[in-house]
Amino acid sequence: MFEKEWPVLVVDDEPDILTVSKLAMKNLQVDGRPIRLFTAGSKAEAIELLTTTLSGRLFPYVAVAFIDVVMETDTAGLELCQYIRETQRNRVTTLYVRTGQPGVAPERSVIDRYDISGYFTKVELTEDKLYSLVKAGARQYDFTSMALGAFEVVTHASPRPTRSSTSQGCCTARPTRCPLTRQGAHATSSTNASA
Repeated sequence: MFEKEWPVLVVDDEPDILTVSKLAMKNLQVDGRPIRLFTAGSKAEAIELLTTTLSGRLFPYVAVAFIDVVMETDTAGLELCQYIRETQRNRVTTLYVRTGQPGVAPERSVIDRYDISGYFTKVELTEDKLYSLVKAGARQYDFTSMALGAFEVVTHASPRPTRSSTSQGCCTARPTRCPLTRQGAHATSSTNASA
C-alpha cells in the first residue's frame, strides 16, 4: 500500500522453477513499482519467511504468492495455504497454487477446499501468465490493504458502543451514509440509534 515495491513469494522445492520464476519476473513492475521476489524451497522455509521477514503489523507483507502443491509431502503446499489463511488469519495475500502433478491434488477439490485465487499446472505458468497473475494479484492486494487500513482508522476513531447503546438492538438503529463507498451505501450506526 505505501511500499516502494511489491513483495512476491514463490515457494517450490525445484530449484529450476525458482530460477525460471526469478528470470521471468526480473524487470516486472506494477503501477510503476518493481516487484521484490522472495523464494523458499519448502513449507518450513516459507513459514519462517512469513513469520519473520515478511510479517506485517496490520497485514502480511506479501502481495502475491505462488505455492507448489507437492513438496516435502503430497500436500505441503496446501497445508501452507491453510497456514496462511487460518493460522496467520491472512485474507489479503493473493494465493496461487501450482503443481507438476495435478492428479495428486485435483483442481476442483483444491479450489473447493482451500481459499486460493487460482490453480495452475507448472506448464501453464508461462512468462505472460506470471506477468498477468502478478499484476492482478498486486492490484488486488493494494485495494484490499487500503480498505483494511481505512477500516482500521475508522474503527479506532469511532467511539466504542456502550452496553446501554447496544442493548437497544439493531432494529432501532438509524442508517447513515458510509464514507467508504462511492455509491453512498447505507451502514447501520449504533451510536445514532437513540438520536
